[in-house]
Amino acid sequence: MLSYICTLFFLLMVSKCRAETVWICESGDSNVLGEYVSDPDTLRDGSSVYTNQNEMSLFRNSGLWYLGNLNNWPPDTHYRCDDLDTCGYNENIPPTDKGIWTIVKRFGKAPAPVVSSTACSGNDEL
Repeated sequence: MLSYICTLFFLLMVSKCRAETVWICESGDSNVLGEYVSDPDTLRDGSSVYTNQNEMSLFRNSGLWYLGNLNNWPPDTHYRCDDLDTCGYNENIPPTDKGIWTIVKRFGKAPAPVVSSTACSGNDEL
């Protein structure tokens, strides 16, 4: 029993230390392309913020996911995923592969991004 508890504790600690990653390989805005890594020390709405090399972030607010620049307040939201059926309402990771993102007219550019759980392939610049 003790070994079971130790193993469970170890697995929980490893999962907490492991950085979650998602990718955006397609979008009308080149600043949102790339790898997004979670930062467990930066939370929004109780979930990690995922940020790329251009300081664009995937973040949760009121259970829904948004993509934009958190350096300003209020954040410059470029895209939002607000369909409760496809956008992972209250999930701790951004919706991938199935989320339907919409463009926020003030900042976003068409086409909307495609968030993926797999790395971009065939594109050396990402």
